[in-house]
Amino acid sequence: MTKAGALYQFFSAFGLPAFQENSVPTGADKPEYPYVTYELATGSWGSGQIPLAASVWDRSTSLTRVTQEAERIAQALVDGVALRYDGGGIRLWIGTPDIRYSGDSADDMVKRAMINIMAEYI
Repeated sequence: MTKAGALYQFFSAFGLPAFQENSVPTGADKPEYPYVTYELATGSWGSGQIPLAASVWDRSTSLTRVTQEAERIAQALVDGVALRYDGGGIRLWIGTPDIRYSGDSADDMVKRAMINIMAEYI
């Protein structure tokens, strides 16, 4: 498995569709809410800590569902998670602040909870 595959596998394990940040389908293929996007930034052993972010997106009048889903992902990262890929591993843990909230200026019903994550390639 590749580094990208290991990250995809982790973020898709929460029961929501997961997409690398710049590859969310559009038009008729756009996923239903809620879904997860995540940054893909890779390194190699000794490259230090790399900040990443994942976002839970929803279309709603409240932050309830994005908050619940983001907290579920953040909780999985509190003690750190080790992912394996061919030739090494990735250690992920929660960053600071753990979750930030925003919306979409084009649609005030779209809610976003961004999870700050730290990664280290080992």
